Amino acid sequence: MSHGFEVLPDPIPESLISETLDCDVIVVGAGISGTPAAIRAAELGARVRVLEKGPTYGKHRTGGFAAFGTKAQKAAGIELPEELRERIVLDLWCSTMAFQGRLPLMSLWMKHSAEVADWLTDILAAKGVEVRSVDTAGITGPGLKTSLVRPNQFWNEYCLLHRMGRTFEEGENVDWMAPLVKYAEERGVVYHYHTSARQLIRPGEGRVTAVIAQHADGRYLKFHARKGIILAAGDFINDEEMVSVFCPHLAKNVNNFSNKYCTGDGQKMAMWVGADMDQIVAGDVFPGQTITGKNLRPEDDPYYAPYLDWWWCPAVASMPMLYVDIAGYRYGNENLPFQQNAVAALSMPEGRVWSIWDSAWRTKFPMIPEKTPASLNTPEQVERDVREGLTVRADTLEELARLIDVPPKTLKATVDRYNELCARGRDEDCFKEPEWMRPIDTPPFYAAGIGAAITGTRGGVKVDLDMQVVDKKGRVIPGLYAVGNNAGSFYGMVYPPQLEGSGIGHAFTFAYLAAQHAVTE
Repeated sequence: MSHGFEVLPDPIPESLISETLDCDVIVVGAGISGTPAAIRAAELGARVRVLEKGPTYGKHRTGGFAAFGTKAQKAAGIELPEELRERIVLDLWCSTMAFQGRLPLMSLWMKHSAEVADWLTDILAAKGVEVRSVDTAGITGPGLKTSLVRPNQFWNEYCLLHRMGRTFEEGENVDWMAPLVKYAEERGVVYHYHTSARQLIRPGEGRVTAVIAQHADGRYLKFHARKGIILAAGDFINDEEMVSVFCPHLAKNVNNFSNKYCTGDGQKMAMWVGADMDQIVAGDVFPGQTITGKNLRPEDDPYYAPYLDWWWCPAVASMPMLYVDIAGYRYGNENLPFQQNAVAALSMPEGRVWSIWDSAWRTKFPMIPEKTPASLNTPEQVERDVREGLTVRADTLEELARLIDVPPKTLKATVDRYNELCARGRDEDCFKEPEWMRPIDTPPFYAAGIGAAITGTRGGVKVDLDMQVVDKKGRVIPGLYAVGNNAGSFYGMVYPPQLEGSGIGHAFTFAYLAAQHAVTE
């Protein structure tokens, strides 16, 4: 039985097409993979048109990108041995559960990442935007030498992160897409905004030769591409049926803050001309998100100004306290790094969990930072969260359980077992680090519901090593490419936790390589 998104729509008749335009390369999507693809194709002499369904170019992502062996890293005194590149590729491939991912594709990204990063660095530098090698704490320069490879309890974390302009920690969130778009337009790239790609034209089993698009005013336009069509239309998080098929766990997110234009247009058009899809798709998820939908971010505190304004966690709750599912059972190690905690929560019933702690939290956990990008961890904020309903407080565990609709006996037994492990000094059940194992024994007690926020899916149509889209027999569909979150064959079920910036990093690199292949094929 076919799903609705797989059903081929009726062809758009020629009689409805008001204008036909010719070019060498068409890029569908003006975001962080589409614009670099357009730039590279134009630099190689191609006439390029970019179709974008929104009113302007895609919003820039804030985190930065990963690359290996760049001149920015060398400027910071960092020399990376080749054997480290191999280790990073293998670790990423294993951790993302990439049974569907092409290991050579990950290797290709790492191999060409510096070339593409340096290329973009030069473009942005000419526009007044500096690209620097930084780590996730904002450390720059020689300080990176000691933190490039950071082992934790679970795996090695690798810091290959680059950021454009000043960092979050320096109080700015630079729009680096604007200068890239300007650079593209200076090289003759034509952007068609408010123009949604609807169907690809592929005569029989031959080459994909054109795109039919529809302007917001209702007009249909046909775009012929002499050399290739590059799909860079983003992800499909806002198509509920596609999510239910390829990543049903992501449907349990408690806050969807994605680009509203990401509705799987590129994936669907490709499937209609025979493309194969990843079997399962990862998500870009953020942990600790309040389940209430409320955002109590202090608007008058300049510290929070450059950070993501949609991601907010109740005070203390996003720290590795005791996490239980909605039935009251502990389910894992609460100190999983970043996105993995969100993935764990998504696997629980209803995709939400309860974070439990007691009133002595400041004494027991002096290492809790007062401020993080998504929380304010002060007694005053805890009180505010209680007043606003983000957090529940009770004098006994039994009362707390009733307030959060968890079986009291189960929660009491879970806390008793947890306290027993704390007394032993070793978490024999989930192996949480000892510094975070403190008993929950000082009333009043607190509970806050948390889950995962999501910005998009990471997976799509399968591609080969030239980013050419392939069909269900693994054969190339001539003239058609996919990059960024429109493309698959890279991640498995989870976004790899060891390397921040792999998403944007491989989007840049594969956009560059796809454009190069399309123009020079």
